[in-house]
Amino acid sequence: MYTIDKKHFKKFVENLMNSYAVMGPVKNVSFSSFEKISSAQDIDLDFCNTPILIKDLFLPRNEVIFKFKEKNKLLEFEIPAEKEKRLLLGVRPCDMQALLLLDKVYSENPEDEYFLTKRKNTIIVGMACLNPDPYCFCTSFGIGPSTSTGFDLFLTDIGDKYFVEVLTDKGKEILNFGLFKKSTKDDEKLKLEISEKLKNKITKTANTKDIEKKLEKMFNDPYWSELSQKCVSCSLCSFLCPTCYCFDVVDESSLFGNYGERIRCWDSCQRKEFQRMALDHNPRAEKTNRVKQRFYHKFDYFAKKYGVLACTGCGRCLRHCPVDLSIPDVINEVQKK
Repeated sequence: MYTIDKKHFKKFVENLMNSYAVMGPVKNVSFSSFEKISSAQDIDLDFCNTPILIKDLFLPRNEVIFKFKEKNKLLEFEIPAEKEKRLLLGVRPCDMQALLLLDKVYSENPEDEYFLTKRKNTIIVGMACLNPDPYCFCTSFGIGPSTSTGFDLFLTDIGDKYFVEVLTDKGKEILNFGLFKKSTKDDEKLKLEISEKLKNKITKTANTKDIEKKLEKMFNDPYWSELSQKCVSCSLCSFLCPTCYCFDVVDESSLFGNYGERIRCWDSCQRKEFQRMALDHNPRAEKTNRVKQRFYHKFDYFAKKYGVLACTGCGRCLRHCPVDLSIPDVINEVQKK
């Protein structure tokens, strides 16, 4: 383990920018979002989590799958090449854990080369949350503000320096700048103390123990109908969720169809049109079924398939839901049934 003095951090970032497209949290008017930086001064590390997801950097809201054009009465195709070496700086644990869940989905056969190429070309440097949001409930899923799993490098603020955990070979590659020192026992003790204090700052909880079994027994419970009356079907929860991964595919072409693009774009199971099929058949036309689908997918179906719940407790859906439809409240209510 290592440390880096905060006075050297700017130099560290500048060195990284010589070899990578560095993306970090940049302060906008009222929120931060991950953007490509042009200066180390651009980075804003004083945030909990951003409303603009890092998922967007691996599974863009709108992504060109291929371009096509007609030539000599035949169609030619062009697949966009992803070659840029990127480094994400300041990623929070809940977002990293969400990315690991997406890895499970997009690594299945057939593998999604668009997603996986971006993952391969990206180094991720995480940072512990010093000021968790009141809406955060990450500890309900076995993680916390200092969880370093999945990162290449992980930083914890311990005062006038950062404690640095090197977790992968990719992480080792970016230490060769002469700015790091071997950590001392005092550094390690302080880091552990801070990590424990941060975990205790998470006060909102959801009782997820055996939640899949509980849900199995109440699929037809009237509770879902009562809950859905509150929902306005805006889909905000899905579009702000770092673990939601549904998408639609559309073709956009010229007037005569001789050139165009195939585009993958985010979609949501909370939209009435999401499962509408031929002849206008829709198994989830009723809002009750769509609201129920959201919870069953995250806390039952995904768990059965991949062995883990599809939520990391980032709290975005709680903070921004216009009708205060809270995952922890729903899960805790289900447990009482």
